[in-house]
Formats: sequence, structure tokens, C-alpha cells
Amino acid sequence: MRIAGLASGMDINQIVNDLMRAERIPMDKLFQRREWLSWQRDAYREMTLALRNFRDTYANMRLQSTFIALQATSSDSSGLKATATASAVAGTYTVDVLQLAKGAEIRSENRVTDNEGNVVQSSTKIFEAMGRDSEADSFTIKVSVENGTTTRTAEIIITKDDTFASLARKLSQASVTEDGKEVSLGLQASFDNTLGRFFISTRDTGADMKLTIEDGVDGGGNSIEFIDRYILGRTDETAFTGQASGEGQNAQLKFDDIDDVIESSTNTISVRGLTLTLHQTGNYTVSVQSNPDQVFDQIKSFVDAYNELIDMINVRLNEPRYRDYPPLTDEQREALSETEAKRWDERARSGLLRNDPILRQVLVDLRQAWTNPVEGIPAGQLRQLAEIGITTTSNWRDGGKLEINETKLREAIAERPDEVMALFTQAPQEDGNREQMGIGRRIYQVVGDSINRLRDRAGSPGVTAADQSVLGRQLRDVEDQLARWEDRLARIEERYWRQFTAMEKAMQQMNEQSMFLLTNFFGMQGF
Repeated sequence: MRIAGLASGMDINQIVNDLMRAERIPMDKLFQRREWLSWQRDAYREMTLALRNFRDTYANMRLQSTFIALQATSSDSSGLKATATASAVAGTYTVDVLQLAKGAEIRSENRVTDNEGNVVQSSTKIFEAMGRDSEADSFTIKVSVENGTTTRTAEIIITKDDTFASLARKLSQASVTEDGKEVSLGLQASFDNTLGRFFISTRDTGADMKLTIEDGVDGGGNSIEFIDRYILGRTDETAFTGQASGEGQNAQLKFDDIDDVIESSTNTISVRGLTLTLHQTGNYTVSVQSNPDQVFDQIKSFVDAYNELIDMINVRLNEPRYRDYPPLTDEQREALSETEAKRWDERARSGLLRNDPILRQVLVDLRQAWTNPVEGIPAGQLRQLAEIGITTTSNWRDGGKLEINETKLREAIAERPDEVMALFTQAPQEDGNREQMGIGRRIYQVVGDSINRLRDRAGSPGVTAADQSVLGRQLRDVEDQLARWEDRLARIEERYWRQFTAMEKAMQQMNEQSMFLLTNFFGMQGF
């Protein structure tokens, strides 16, 4: 039971609050330390993420394929498109496309007509075209697709409401149930009004593809003649077979006057490091030549991204620290306006990584990785980036950023492509010897080592509960201290209230005694 100034007339609540504010000063400092450590951990993790993105994005700069830049040009790209891979060889090749890969196809032989000889439209109802208005409400046809050793068969139900267009949609959506899942037959179908014909084919191409559509039965079990007249457009009943079928075909070509015919189930064929996409049959010429612009763009993009990374690190290292602006406690934040609190937070968060030794070391390691010569490269060949026009800027305030002499770099790529490739991609003769690594390999390793150091300091982005980093352990220690302080302050506040309650009770007793004496004293004066 708490008695708040009934006897003394004092504002006990305010007195206790003031006393507790003083008691909370050590806890507020712990709170501010926790906030600072949390902010600092986030800042480290932001740098970790930036380094990781840079490393992963430009990991290909340590690979020879990046510097073997070839461009393939077709004599007619509308009929044959050619793309060069890293294993292509410069030269000129002839390609004779004999046939294209196709899916199994069924198409109408003639215009589809109704039972009176009128050409139907996509909107024509099938039952009306067949003259079946008074008969069963539906009938079925069977559709089978074979792909090598796999055959899938579905039944298509045609109802009184179906048109030739809706039948095409049902064929396109045909599926079977396998292991509890719907598996599409992989068909594409349409009815063309202009031509008055059905076009039905498999999406997959190749000689293994086979498509069959067969007549079915109606609800009464009666056979229905449908395929010949209303899919194939036949009118001579003596030629009716009750089914339609089609087979796919492989693409075929001859490459560079070699007699062997190359076959593929698709219209994309890989040969001698070239990826050929076939669109039309015919004779084509494919030229493969080096593409120095592609290598130049790769290196320039690499350098530009590196400079952005250096800028980001330098901003963190040189950001001012405002020690007079510690993190706000909840009570302090309530006393400020939203604008004032925002400005305070901006200064409080400034300088989280100012002059940080880990980031300083990252800059040193990166600068050495770029500027040190690559050992193991024969004398007279390119061994330093400065030899291909990549140097550090003259302004020391840039923190080691790079600049490119584009003319010199383009000349090196065009005239000494193998040496440029070795400069970036050379593997060390001795395992782990960084000085023998090409520039791309060095940067990849240096950034990886820096990520590991930052992770040891602040953990990985997104990890909180299992964070065993230095800052993670410090944060848990501060959290434990804060929890103990919460309990301690609760006990202190309870003690203050007990003391003031006891004081109030004592004063109440004194007041009652005084009143008793005063009453008796004045009462005796009447005698």
C-alpha cells in the first residue's frame, strides 16, 4: 500500500520520480551504450554487404573466359543467329541449315465446313455445325502426345456450348493427372477464321514427338465421327480414318563443309564454341572475331565499382563523431519534438566507424593488391596495371581511387590481349602466394579476407540470436546488465515507497496525537 502525501502534504510521486531519475543514470548510460553498439554493428554489416556484393559481382575478373571476348556475326541474322562462347575460335565458318526442328503437328487439309457445306467460323458452335442439336449433350475425343518413351493421353469433352475456338482452348489446356498432379500435354492449338482451318502442334520439338487425335464416343457409348470432317476438313467419307496424327522432326545442318549432318531436337545447336539459333533453312556465313570493346567495358566497370566502394569506405572513415550527442533515452526522446529528435539522431549516428582500423586495413590491402606487380610473369610482359593505363589518382584525398587512360588500355587489349588476361587471371605457382596472383584473383581474395574480419567483429547481416561476433557478445553482456538494473531499480523504487509510506504513517500518528492533546487541553480550560 502506497500513501502519497496525505499526512505530509508533499508530492511523494514527484519526489520518488526525481530520486529514481538519479538512480537511473547508470542504467541510461548502459542503454546508450547498447544503442551505440547496435548502430555500430549495423554499420559494419553494411560494409560487409557492400564488400560481398562487389566481390560476387566481379568474381569473373579472375576467370580467363572474361578476357576471351569474341563476337560472332551471321551473314543473315534473321535466318541464323550466332553467339560466341569462351571456347570459340576466331575465324569464318559456313553453315548449311537443311531443316528446322518442328513439333508434331496436325493441321486441317481443307477448310472446315458444317454438315451443309458452309465454312465454319471460330465462333460457330460445334453441335450446330454437326447437326446434333437433338442428340446427346456431349461427346469425347482422345488426344495423345508421345515424347520418346513417354505417352500421355487425355480425353477432351465437347459439349453443346463449345465452339471451334473453345475446342482449340481445351486442346491447348489438355492435361493428365500423374502422382496427384496435373501435367500438361504441352499442346498449342488455334482455329484461324481467315483460313478456316485448325492448327494443332506440340510445344516441344524433335523427331521423338508424336501427336494423335482420335474419335471418341458420346454419353450413350455411341461412336462419333468427328476428326476427319471437323478437324481435318475432309468431305470424302471414303477417306475417313477416325484419327489424325503428326510427327515432329529434328533440326539438321552441315557445319563448315563437314559431310556429317548435325541433328538436334531443338533449333538451338552448339558447335565449336558457337551457339547457333536456327530460324530459316539456307546457307549462311558466320564470322568470329575478337571484341576488345567487351573486355574494355568489363575492366572499366570493375574499376568504377571499385572507386564507388572506396568512396563508401572513405565516407565512413572520415565521418565526424559528435560525442556531445549520445543516443537518446526514451524519456529524452519524449521531451523533444519529432524534428529535434531526428536531427539529434543524425548527429548521434555520425562517426560510427571513424578511423576504424579494420576499414583502414581494407584500404591498405586493396591499394597494394592493385598496385603491386604480379610476380611470375616473364620479363618484358605486362606485370602492373600502370602499364595498361590504370593508375591511382594524384589527389591523396581520394583514398586510393583509380583512374583509367582509356587510349592506353584499349591499345593494350587490342595489341597484347593474352598479357592483359594473364595480368588479371594468373594463378599462383605457390598456393596462397598473393604476390603471384593476377589482379582479379588478388582483389577477390583481399575482399574475402576483409569480409571475414568484419564478420568476426560484427557478425553476418541478418544474424542476431546466434551472433558470436565481438560486438554480438558485447551487446549480450550489456543486455544482461540492463536486465539486472531493471530488477535493482524496481527494488530501489519499492524501498523509497516503503520509506515514504512509513513516514506518512508516522506523521499521521503524530497529527492524531497532536489533535488529541489539543482537544483535551482546550477542553480542560472550561472547568
